[in-house]
Amino acid sequence: MPAYDVDVHKPLRFATPPVKQVELTVYFRSDVTISASAIAPLNARWKSIYPSVAENPPLMSEDVEDRFSFIGQTSSHWPIPFTRYTSEQERRSVAFQQDRFEVQWDFDDSEGSPYPGFESLLQTLRTEFAAFTETLKESSINLEVSGSRCHYENRLSGMSAAELAVGILTGWRGVPDQQADESGYVGIRVHACPTKDREDCSTLVAVDAQDDGDPSLAFFVSRKGPDNDGLGGIARAHDELIDAFLRYTTDDQRNAWGRK
Repeated sequence: MPAYDVDVHKPLRFATPPVKQVELTVYFRSDVTISASAIAPLNARWKSIYPSVAENPPLMSEDVEDRFSFIGQTSSHWPIPFTRYTSEQERRSVAFQQDRFEVQWDFDDSEGSPYPGFESLLQTLRTEFAAFTETLKESSINLEVSGSRCHYENRLSGMSAAELAVGILTGWRGVPDQQADESGYVGIRVHACPTKDREDCSTLVAVDAQDDGDPSLAFFVSRKGPDNDGLGGIARAHDELIDAFLRYTTDDQRNAWGRK
């Protein structure tokens, strides 16, 4: 991988960052099954901010040993649906189910919605998760945070998905052949946890072709266990994501994005 230098005490900032979507997720366990009546007050609380509401079947648990833990088989309640509240401009949404809470953002400089930096997103996550937990406490439901996940999707212009995939796999020392470059779809997945003995984290790097031509470079960092931040160590997950971002991009790319 290309060498890089970074000041760990200085936030990584760009004039035109390639970030297009961010999803911050907090995983938790509840002392009792969350019921529909317990979350009902959120409709009034968030109506002005997130007027659109959609419900879907619950997602499977991230715990591979208990994929259906969200069902709560010893409870008389059906699991709450995976519920998403979306803003009027559809640029931000809040979603939750029995075992997780997430906030998702979509960014586009050309439409006046630039990426504001992780600190701003973290504060929003903290505020919305506090509203969620406070609402549940009104029904005597308490949460125990069990982990987190930080997901960033970037779009890289000026190259094909095949060029991006080969660059990720070769440390930007290889080029795809013509056949690969003209393929209908190109994508890769790389498990990239910093050290093999780290059982509390998992880092995934993903390259995918997109219909609009610019391929995506996505990073997913998950952490297990509680943390002093009350958000499952989401800030530490972001630090690991930045480390992966620096390892899998080049100095020329970062300079083109206007690194500050």
